[in-house]
Amino acid sequence: MALLFILLVIAGGMGLSVEAGLLGPLASQVGDLWATMSIFGIGAVLTFFLMLFFSPRSSPSFFSLPGWQLTGGLLGAGYCLLYTSDAADE
Repeated sequence: MALLFILLVIAGGMGLSVEAGLLGPLASQVGDLWATMSIFGIGAVLTFFLMLFFSPRSSPSFFSLPGWQLTGGLLGAGYCLLYTSDAADE
C-alpha cells in the first residue's frame, strides 16, 4: 500500500509539470486570469463529481474545517497565476 502512495505522489508531481507546461501556451492565447480560471474550474467540476459519487456520506462540513487547512487552494491558485504570467512573458 505504501508503494501505491509513493507512485501516486510521483504521478502527482509529474502532473503538476504537465499542467504548468499547458498553462503557459494557454495563457498566451487567453490571458493569465482566464487560463488560471479554466484550470481551476475544470478541476473543481471534476472534484465535485468525484465527491458526489465516491465520498463517504458522513464527511465533515467544509465550514467546520480550520482556515489554515484551506490555504492550499490559495497557494495553488497563486502558483498557477504566477507561472502563467511568467511563461506568457517569454
